[in-house]
Amino acid sequence: MGVYLVTGGGGFIGSNLVEALLTRGDDVRVLDNFSTGRRVNLENAPRWARDGGARFELIEGDIRDLDACRAAVRGCDFVLHQAAIPSVQRSVQDPVTTNDVNVGGTLHVLSAAREAGVKRIVAASSSSLYGESEVLPKVETMPPAPISPYGAGASASLAKTASSPFFENRPMRWPTRKPPKPSPAQVAGLARPPPPSYTTP
Repeated sequence: MGVYLVTGGGGFIGSNLVEALLTRGDDVRVLDNFSTGRRVNLENAPRWARDGGARFELIEGDIRDLDACRAAVRGCDFVLHQAAIPSVQRSVQDPVTTNDVNVGGTLHVLSAAREAGVKRIVAASSSSLYGESEVLPKVETMPPAPISPYGAGASASLAKTASSPFFENRPMRWPTRKPPKPSPAQVAGLARPPPPSYTTP
């Protein structure tokens, strides 16, 4: 078993990851400022930890704060990076904040993880980086073609995450994952459903 940091652990995907990890016996630390995540999503985390014989710790902080990222990754083996502002519409209305969080914040997480000697970081991404491509399913070999600040940020974060010069001579691995959006029918059965804007029509 390992020690996991889940950034954005109060969000839809993050909280489900926290539950899965704790109940199988992994220690989990969450870093979240709850700007888009919800505290209620983690209200059962102490019980999940007891059920799995694991430890749970919550750090309320912002990934734009490098010192907060450093404190959060300290002693962790793995990082599951879910923290972001996940909204195309919001990125159009406020592209600066979206870039600060999704691109600058990701760089802080990566830098802190490198300094701490984290073994592996898995970063969430978005199909928005492929723009209006009608090709389905989306695959990671497709060229980025973002049409929104959110998609452009996902592309820039992916470039930073996969930058071999940034991690030169480091043993850490950094795959990215683009989880599919759940349908309304799937959401109906979830204990912690995502916000309405997150689901597919």
